[in-house]
Amino acid sequence: MKRLFCISFLSIFSFYLSFIYYDYDVFDLLFLVPNYCLSLFCLLNLFPENEYKYSFNNIFYVFYYFFFGIAPVFQYMEKVNIWGGILFTEEDYILTTIISLISLVVYRYLNHLFRKRSEKRMRQISNMNSNLYSLESVNSWVLVIISLFSFFVYFKLVDFDVLRLLIRGGDEIEMTSSSTSTSSYLLITKFIRPMSVASLLIFKMLDKKNIVVEVLLWVILLLANSPLGMARFSVAAFYVPILFLYSSKLKKKYNFSILLVFSILIVFPFLNQFRYWGEGDITIGFNFDMFLVGHFDSFQMFMRVIKEDIITYGRQLLGVFFFFFPRSLWPDKPIGSGHFVAGESDLYFDNVSMNFLGEGYLNGGFGGIILFLFFIAWFNAYMDTRFWKSDPKNIFKVNYYLLLGMEFVILRGQLMSFYPIAIGYVCSAFFVYKISKIHFYTKSKFI
Repeated sequence: MKRLFCISFLSIFSFYLSFIYYDYDVFDLLFLVPNYCLSLFCLLNLFPENEYKYSFNNIFYVFYYFFFGIAPVFQYMEKVNIWGGILFTEEDYILTTIISLISLVVYRYLNHLFRKRSEKRMRQISNMNSNLYSLESVNSWVLVIISLFSFFVYFKLVDFDVLRLLIRGGDEIEMTSSSTSTSSYLLITKFIRPMSVASLLIFKMLDKKNIVVEVLLWVILLLANSPLGMARFSVAAFYVPILFLYSSKLKKKYNFSILLVFSILIVFPFLNQFRYWGEGDITIGFNFDMFLVGHFDSFQMFMRVIKEDIITYGRQLLGVFFFFFPRSLWPDKPIGSGHFVAGESDLYFDNVSMNFLGEGYLNGGFGGIILFLFFIAWFNAYMDTRFWKSDPKNIFKVNYYLLLGMEFVILRGQLMSFYPIAIGYVCSAFFVYKISKIHFYTKSKFI
């Protein structure tokens, strides 16, 4: 019943926006009909009958439902060109929507194929390496020490300013000290700061009953990672896994998908108001105008690389794979794909997104799209299958939760910006895990 209600409600919502909210002519149907088919395809796969209770697939289809299904309708009917550049035609919208729909069908087929193979492999190795990277015998008080270290390092970065610690005042915190290099800033915010999150996740997965440790970890987490003091993708990456571990209702089938839909419509727009703290009244709710601004530029950026046929033949991937090389040693290191396309297309703003399909086309045309779909279908199938088909509590499951929230922002892109952040979160959790295995002996047992 829950599945039927969700699909019915959201499909009616999409139908209303596509065919009732605006006046349209017959030619518009060439875009609106395939667009509506794309939305329905996403909904049917977002609320399938035979699916894990929550998965990377949920993130995937929610993203494409809103960014490739809902948002383009408003942008098409309002004739909005978000970042300037060459104007889009009706034919551009029609072609890009058909390509997007075909891409989703290909992804669905590949993901189903990879999942069957992964499940078969997991059955074969289910009893092997069961204790590999196990969370057993983790020292709870070491987790507290690591969290305190994470908090104090980040607190120093914001010059011990409590307001900047708790409330976001810009696109991330500003570096106020000339002695803070870019590399140090990234190390602190993307590797050290998440340690308090990893510490609480590890502790909670241990099922230990130590209220003092748990309260301490929570207090430190909220101070070091205030939901109002960080980018929305960080809020998703950090707090979604915590919600899972504390809420049994969220683990029920379809509830995660419902939460994602609610977050896109209500929670994220609310958090975005703290990006420019003090510039207006804080409100809760949403209006359709939010689909006309830069947060939902994903479809148009994909449409732009196709329209202008911008292809780098893999050069952008070099910047992704070798992100750790400083520009001082690699002067012509590729810039982010969104920034690159903004320059090529003469857009008036360059800090723009580049979604996963756009990255694929940018690196290799239509063949690049297939290659990228192949990878994301395999990755999602592998992560979901290994999480749900393996029993031991190990560090992989902690990283699964952290990457679950990151999937959304990696899909939106740009890849060169968020891939290193995802790697930083994973490495941070693994570092906390290794350090927390240290034990101090008492007379009879470990602390």
